[in-house]
Amino acid sequence: MSPGPTIRQRIVDTAAAFRRQGRPLSMKELAHAAGVSRASLYRQVGGREELDALLLKQGIAREASTRERLIEQAMALIAEHGPGGFSLEMLAGRAKVSPSTVYREFNDRDGLLREVIRRVGPPVTLIRLLDDPEAPLETALVQLVEAMCQRIESNPFILTLLMHRTPGPLRELRALRRAEESVSAALRRYLAAQMKRGRLVPQPVEVLTQALIGQVLSLVLAGRIGGELAAPGTLRERATALVTLFLHGAAVRGRSRSR
Repeated sequence: MSPGPTIRQRIVDTAAAFRRQGRPLSMKELAHAAGVSRASLYRQVGGREELDALLLKQGIAREASTRERLIEQAMALIAEHGPGGFSLEMLAGRAKVSPSTVYREFNDRDGLLREVIRRVGPPVTLIRLLDDPEAPLETALVQLVEAMCQRIESNPFILTLLMHRTPGPLRELRALRRAEESVSAALRRYLAAQMKRGRLVPQPVEVLTQALIGQVLSLVLAGRIGGELAAPGTLRERATALVTLFLHGAAVRGRSRSR
């Protein structure tokens, strides 16, 4: 009969299970779950840093801090319910911490929203993609669409914050809206410049801008919904297909529009 795992290995295995389940790893709960005293736990694996190193050897990443975990869960809740559609107690339950921990970290909802908004970097990269009006039009737009999709997919709560007019930390929300609106303004200027160069058919630039941004949002939302709505292929392939449709349309050239 083979010997069972050592006490040390049992502790490490229990800690690994905690991490895989997304449970906060407190040394007190770990000792209880592993069936050892806290003194025995510290004697076997040392402190938190030593335990993290042992788990890392098994390919299990270091646990995010409580604050980072709360911000991550808050982003998900904002995307699902809007900035005013959940309570801090709901956030506490989702992050598996006490409500007092949430209040200690952020004080109130406005403090939480401020921290979430700060995590969204300014859309400088998007605007820079439109800096050169002489660059190949289709290439520039494909890069822009791909970058816009990546930004929204990485921060899905952005759309919810922009669409909801829920009272909150007004300065931060206004700054976020101004930053996102600066992309639309840059795109309008870029498309207007392309019309002047004869690359695009003259038409109201506002309508053209809305058409492209609307297609980008549709592409992102379809990907999140999944099923038959989701376009196949990589993000670059989907962005290329979108830009091709935007620039060249879906109708066969030379055919009567009434057919």
